[in-house]
Parts: sequence; C-alpha cells; structure tokens
Amino acid sequence: MTPQKLARARILIAGSGIVAVSVVAVLGWLVTTSFDLGDFNREMWAAVLIAGVTGFLAVLPLLIFMGRGPVVMVRLTMLATVLRMGLMLAGLLLAAGPHWKLRLVPLALWSLGCYMVLLLAESVATALVVRQDPRL
Repeated sequence: MTPQKLARARILIAGSGIVAVSVVAVLGWLVTTSFDLGDFNREMWAAVLIAGVTGFLAVLPLLIFMGRGPVVMVRLTMLATVLRMGLMLAGLLLAAGPHWKLRLVPLALWSLGCYMVLLLAESVATALVVRQDPRL
C-alpha cells in the first residue's frame, strides 16, 4: 500500500466510527425531541461521548500498525473489538456513578445502540481497507 493510500485508509477507519456515532446522536436527539419520547438527552449525549472516545481509543493500535499486511490487520481488528468492549464497559461504569446523575437503563440502551453502530462502521471500513490490499 502506498503512503497516500495508507493515510486515506487511516482517516477512513478513524473517522467512520466518529461520524456514525455523531449521526446516531443527531437522529436520536431529533426523534426524541420531535415525538416527545422522554427527556433522555443527557443519557444519550453521555453514551455518544463514551462510544466516540472508546471507539477511537480502540482503533489506535490498528491505526499505528496498519500496512503490515492483511493478517495483522485482521488480528488488530479483533483486538480493537475486545478493547472497544472493555473500554465501553469501563466508560459505562464511570458514567453510572452518582456524580453524573444519569438514569441507568436509558444510558445502557443508548450505549448499546451507539456501540453497535460504531462497531458496524469501523468493521466495514476495516474490511474495505483489507480488501484493497494487493497482498491479499
């Protein structure tokens, strides 16, 4: 992979999760506000913050070691998934503390929704990058 393609692939993988979570946040806010489905905006934004930060932290090893071949990319994608789950759980436990004053069930549901969208977006982006590698 040329350095230009490698840089574009890094931007694609890092940005896909952040964009996906941001779209979920805006759509979620729009739907809950438009249809008056309850005041869970604080929980939604906390879940978006947790998912965005943990998603980016989980993808860092993949971004650092990208370009070492498709086998390494697949292994690092599995590592990123495990890191994402652990960091997301740690973020949920932190947000569930008494100082944030958030309701736990809406926070858990929003976090699960953001996590699934983040996982899907980053997995698709990684699969596209691995597919473009000529060594495959």
